[in-house]
Amino acid sequence: MKLAPSFLVCALLLGCGPKHEKPVVAPWKGDEGVKKAPVGDGTPGPGKPAAGGDPSAEILSREPVTNAAKVKHVLVGWAALAPAYRGEMDPRAAARSQAEAQKLARMVLERLQKGEKIEAIMAEISEDPGSAQSGDAYDVAPGARLVPEFIQLGLRLNVGEAGIVETVYGYHVIQRVG
Repeated sequence: MKLAPSFLVCALLLGCGPKHEKPVVAPWKGDEGVKKAPVGDGTPGPGKPAAGGDPSAEILSREPVTNAAKVKHVLVGWAALAPAYRGEMDPRAAARSQAEAQKLARMVLERLQKGEKIEAIMAEISEDPGSAQSGDAYDVAPGARLVPEFIQLGLRLNVGEAGIVETVYGYHVIQRVG
């Protein structure tokens, strides 16, 4: 049975993916010192950043800077995450390793930090069928129906700032736009 493409959007927004332990932040240098949080349980709170090299460690170590934000993001997945997508994985992600996804996510972050517009990068790279082509923003708040890691980073970003977080769907390069 093939699921409708809207399944992935539902899963991202509702956190309907598998409920297992995942690092709250992307483990750029291994996962020592990374807080583990059950994915999809709705528990807010910052993760303890990975030791060294994590481009979002400083952001995630802050207290939230807002209770409501508008963010845009680029989703980059990899083949091992296929079960979370239930047959609806982007073919680009299905052919990618986690190391390749990590490299691509960092490249996206660097492009944003150099001033490139996120909408163009979303259309080119993002694997989120809900926003990649439309360029739409997501509303982030403590009770939002989004995966917890996405909320954690989104509420800690200043307007215009970007960071990376890992969820069961891959790396999300998130930029706060409002």
